Amino acid sequence: MWLSTCGESAASVVYAFVGTALSHRDQPAKEMTLISGLPSSDGIPIPESSIAASTQDRLDRTWDQVVLPILRNLVTLYGVDKLKLHGWSILESLTKPETKYTETWDIDRLLCAGYLTGEALLEKLKDKEVGSMFVDDVERDSISPKDVPPMGNSWIIRRLESVLNLFQLAIAGISGLSDLYGVEAIDLGQGVLFPVTLTAIWSALLSSINDIREIDPAAYTNGVRLVTRHLCQVFNGSPASYLPISLMAANEQWTVDLDSVRILVFSHLFTLAHETLHCEGVSKALLSGTGDAIDAAMSERAFGTDPNGSYTMAGSLLSMLMSTTLFSNGLAVPARTALQRVVFRLINGSFVSDKLLGDMTNRLHSVYEDREEIQLDFWRALGMSPIKV
Repeated sequence: MWLSTCGESAASVVYAFVGTALSHRDQPAKEMTLISGLPSSDGIPIPESSIAASTQDRLDRTWDQVVLPILRNLVTLYGVDKLKLHGWSILESLTKPETKYTETWDIDRLLCAGYLTGEALLEKLKDKEVGSMFVDDVERDSISPKDVPPMGNSWIIRRLESVLNLFQLAIAGISGLSDLYGVEAIDLGQGVLFPVTLTAIWSALLSSINDIREIDPAAYTNGVRLVTRHLCQVFNGSPASYLPISLMAANEQWTVDLDSVRILVFSHLFTLAHETLHCEGVSKALLSGTGDAIDAAMSERAFGTDPNGSYTMAGSLLSMLMSTTLFSNGLAVPARTALQRVVFRLINGSFVSDKLLGDMTNRLHSVYEDREEIQLDFWRALGMSPIKV
């Protein structure tokens, strides 16, 4: 009870710090002179660009020192579903588009007038039942995750890698749920569930990237690169790392097919990325690495790279799917069907380049040699591609 009570105060803490970071304005020098009586020659109005930069810096400090440590602890909790969902909901509010935030931030929301005036204590002394009702009213009026203001699209793009890393932890944190079926989730098929809240967070991050395509092309391509990297991490990671222990039978065998889990979760996240970023993000945006080992590997193995080593999301993901050795010997029908859908969407729904299709054609002869049915699925998708090689 103590852990739950303290943990649920996280929404109020994040509400206070994020709201202050967003709404704070430095006191103009002339006004400070009137207040303090001290002379000041710095009376020039602060440019809007400086105000925006100061806001971003405050949000950075708030995220690094307050929000990230709190949410990291909440999303990685084991056995306390209420607090884990609390953390997910806070992250959902922080990443929500600003246009969808309808609440008015007010620092006074942190105060309870009934307690400050002593009304709560008086009611408790008079009538225990009435006092209990008053406390219930106070709890209903308390700050909830939906009240937390979004940190803004520009900040999300600025710190996208850090937010995506936290989202990766949230996915891994699904393993800590005591009751997966008590969470609102999307049924991906074959008993595989994915939480609605995490889906909303992923969709919001994708929308933030898509919104800056015309405004800041460099930031846009970097965002697409990070999404591609994250999709690769989800696919290559072990499904057992994010499956709740409740899905394990007494004989220590999983009650769901791990291949199906891997492909269905990957397919779910990629489908949302394709629907949000469209062909421009999936097959046209040219991505380049930052020099680390992961980016270098993505560039090296991707299909359709240009002379400068730039690649596309489609080229990277298709190469990964064709070269993987993670599938078990007998790929179940549902898993194979999900894989077909992803491949068809990558090729036929993204208008990939002829060079990418050429690289794929040259490679197909040597992959899935012991699984002819999967190799034929790739050939079928290739044969139906809008660009012929």
